[in-house]
Amino acid sequence: MYKKSYQVKKIKIIKFKDYINESKVVKYKKDDIVLIEYWYNGMVTPVRILELIGTKYKISHNIEESDIFNAPDEIIFKKDIITFYTGKNKVDDIIIEE
Repeated sequence: MYKKSYQVKKIKIIKFKDYINESKVVKYKKDDIVLIEYWYNGMVTPVRILELIGTKYKISHNIEESDIFNAPDEIIFKKDIITFYTGKNKVDDIIIEE
C-alpha cells in the first residue's frame, strides 16, 4: 500500500488576552481605524483606511494614535489587517505567535 503524505501548514495565530480574532467575516470601510503589523519592523500599529481598491485597502499611518505617523501610505490586503482599533485593545496586549 502507498502511504499518503500530508503537508502541515504553519498558521499565524493572533491572540488577544481575552479572545482570538477571526477577521474573515468583518468588512472594513473607508475611514475605519484598524490594527496592522507593520512590514518594516514588525510592530503592531493603528492605521486609517483611505480607500478600497478592488480587494485591497490603501492605508495611512498619519493618525494621532500611530507611533509611526510619518510612514508612507501603502496598499495592503485584508489578510494583513488584525482587527478594528477601539482604543481599548492596547498594542501591548497583542501576542503574535508563529
